[in-house]
Amino acid sequence: MKNIRFIINIYPYLTEPILISENQFIYITFNYLNLIQVNLSYNSLELVSRFQLQSTPDNFFYDSSQNLIFLLYQSSFQLNSLNTKILSQGEIVLTNFQQGDISNAFICSSYIIVPTNNYIQIYNINSNQIHNISLPSEGKIKLAFKLQVKQINSQENNWWKIPFENNQRFNTYDLVDGGNITKDIFILQKQDNWNTVLILDLLKIEFTYKKNIDKWQIMNVVNDPIKQLIYIVNNEATTNIFSYTLDFITSIKNPCLKQAIISFDQNFVYSICPNDIIVYNGLSFEQQFPSLNQGITEANNLINMNYNNHFIIIQKNKISIIQLKYNGTYQNIYEQEIKNAFLSSFQLIIDSNNQKYSSILVSNYQNITQIVLPLSSNKLCSVQIQQQNRTSENIYSKTIIDEITESIQSTQQILSMIEIEYQDGQSIEQIDINFNDQNTDKTHKLGLRLLSKYENQISWINDIQFSKQIFNLFLKQIIFKC
Repeated sequence: MKNIRFIINIYPYLTEPILISENQFIYITFNYLNLIQVNLSYNSLELVSRFQLQSTPDNFFYDSSQNLIFLLYQSSFQLNSLNTKILSQGEIVLTNFQQGDISNAFICSSYIIVPTNNYIQIYNINSNQIHNISLPSEGKIKLAFKLQVKQINSQENNWWKIPFENNQRFNTYDLVDGGNITKDIFILQKQDNWNTVLILDLLKIEFTYKKNIDKWQIMNVVNDPIKQLIYIVNNEATTNIFSYTLDFITSIKNPCLKQAIISFDQNFVYSICPNDIIVYNGLSFEQQFPSLNQGITEANNLINMNYNNHFIIIQKNKISIIQLKYNGTYQNIYEQEIKNAFLSSFQLIIDSNNQKYSSILVSNYQNITQIVLPLSSNKLCSVQIQQQNRTSENIYSKTIIDEITESIQSTQQILSMIEIEYQDGQSIEQIDINFNDQNTDKTHKLGLRLLSKYENQISWINDIQFSKQIFNLFLKQIIFKC
């Protein structure tokens, strides 16, 4: 990766880095906890400390409110804590669980949840107590996760990341607007040919909602924290949509029988199959665009770029950027072969000329690739000149305009505005411009804006003539003098 001075090796064991401050993150390798400092001034990673744990943990969690790391050990079902501010204090033994599925344990607000065969163990971080909650009927727990709530206005920079970010190991986002906390967890219980879905309130420590589902096999369950919905994928090419209170809302069709991946953003819901993708409206759940079923192989994600119906398709062996159309097939904008790609970062950038670009950071096991892609269909640009207090300033400005004009001739850019700021006592002089046809656009006629930062007296010469290619003239805060 360009300009990185140090590389920190992360081994393939419990390697999920967790951000614990604006410029620090932790990760665990075998029986070592590593604290890394990100130096933004030098684009470097610095190993702050490397703390040896009592043994290799089987799971770990981070409590952002108390700066605590919790370590779970399968051999003894022991839970320890470690303060990131006082690592020298070492591990503190908190409690022991009776048993449980340690690998699928998770943190939710101030609770650590350990699913077991047919009951849930809830550890209260504040009171240091464990509550065992038996399921209301027989059957094994197949799946359990927290039901998060996220406001899209607080996720403006990472809306694309929400569907596939894993928050099971940290509680940083469990505090929602208004001081409320994430307090409900979803449980899928299975016995023979029927399923039961349950909502458990962690504050009340009781089941608040329950629904039996015995018509089909459940393949996957997805939590939508933006719209506060639960998508349940079955083995009959259907996804059933429920509210957080388990009220049935509607169903959508999947383009494949069992393998559908459900993703979403604030506008759409995506049913993604290996060779087909359907985009649904996020409010009406009606199909929004024609199905994507050409040129797609082993797709696993579709990401809205929030610009002119542009989307990123992540496939097993390549990444594609497409533009969807309401009445026809999609247009392929960009494509690159990258195996097992993962979208690490996405930004929509608007520069000083109001040009839009996408900056996409894609990683896999071998490389990190940055893709910078212009998105604006008309590459509009503008020229801004700030006159200085010099006698030859108009000659300098004319030279700058001539150079810009010559530079634009060799590109497809369209000059839409020339802006010149004058100082007190300066004069407006003739401006000549000559473009090729490729640098003009009838929908963006060239304008000339003449202004002063303050209400200065500017000379206007009666015989001034401007280029015929200047269609609009704007004057601002200028007092003319004879």
